[in-house]
Amino acid sequence: MKNPDEYKIEVTMNPHHWDNEKEPYFWCILGWGNKSWCNNGCGWSVTSEEAWKDANEYYNKMILRK
Repeated sequence: MKNPDEYKIEVTMNPHHWDNEKEPYFWCILGWGNKSWCNNGCGWSVTSEEAWKDANEYYNKMILRK
C-alpha cells in the first residue's frame, strides 16, 4: 500500500475506564489511502489533552519522519 494521502487524529473525549483503568483516553492516527481509512498508530493516555499531545508526538516522530 502506498503512503496515505491524508491523516487525521481521533481522541476519545470520554474516559473508557473499562478498557484501560490507568490511561482511559484512547487516541489513534488514521491515514486515508486506497479509498479507506487505516489505523497508522494508537495508544492510551491519562487525559484527553495528553491523548492529543501523545498522538501528535507520535505522528511527528513516526509518520512524518518515514
